[in-house]
Amino acid sequence: MLFRSVGPDLVEYFRGREDIELMVFTQETARDKIYGYRSTEAACARLQVRCLNPNRLDDVFIQTVRGFGPELIVSAYYPKIFPAKLLEIPRLGAVNVHPGNLPNYRGRFAIPWTILNGEQQVTVSMHYLDDKVDAGDVLVTASFPVLPDETGFQLYLRAMHEAGKLLMASFDDLISGRLKGVPQIGYGSYFTHLEPRCHVIWQNDGRSIERQVRVHAKPYLPAFCYLLNHCFYINRATFSQPSGVSARSVGVIVQVEQDGRFSVSCSNGVIRVEDFDVYPAIDDSSLGEYIRVGARFE
Repeated sequence: MLFRSVGPDLVEYFRGREDIELMVFTQETARDKIYGYRSTEAACARLQVRCLNPNRLDDVFIQTVRGFGPELIVSAYYPKIFPAKLLEIPRLGAVNVHPGNLPNYRGRFAIPWTILNGEQQVTVSMHYLDDKVDAGDVLVTASFPVLPDETGFQLYLRAMHEAGKLLMASFDDLISGRLKGVPQIGYGSYFTHLEPRCHVIWQNDGRSIERQVRVHAKPYLPAFCYLLNHCFYINRATFSQPSGVSARSVGVIVQVEQDGRFSVSCSNGVIRVEDFDVYPAIDDSSLGEYIRVGARFE
């Protein structure tokens, strides 16, 4: 099942409750359409919910929120940091759902680094918002396994969906006061950066290369390498350590299959490239001149 954003799901949930008066503020960009996210604004329009899309969380916006008088602010994947003036408005505070185990996976790039670090499971956390990023008391968490071939985008969507489920399942306990925040212990780790481009370094450990391919796979810019003045974008690849396959150096094609898939040597095994694109494009009749045993990627 492919999930396409948590915003509309939460709008539908809160709008369906008779005990809630709802106002939504969101930020939608051209990138959201590229990634296929469902529109929160459209959901609000359909359900007749007041919706704001402020460019800045400035004093004018904060005064609008103050006039609405919310008792609670709920944040789900909102891309900006809330100013202190906003957080002090609601009587019950402000909570956020975060796709990472706090405090070990703080920051906006928690999901890709979960894959890059080889974690076997991911945790989504609901926590109070304070003046620091992802540092407020944790209210409740839920964990689920990272699938072996799951891409960064797929895991991000699934974590988004699981975060929404966690928030909805815990909401009554939150507003009743049955949920108690637990302070985060230790400094933890902040994952605030991920290189947008990934040039495959075949000298690296094969498991690391496989994880990089997963993290950067479409619809992001895929991991890439060069062969005879052509750029190969790798959309899917798997690492293995087969017997009987060897190469004099890394980055060498050691096997080509009839369906076009091929294997490349790395420091401790081979990377089987299962899906790729080439730029400039090469027609199928000429691809064998490039993808051949012994050819070496730069």
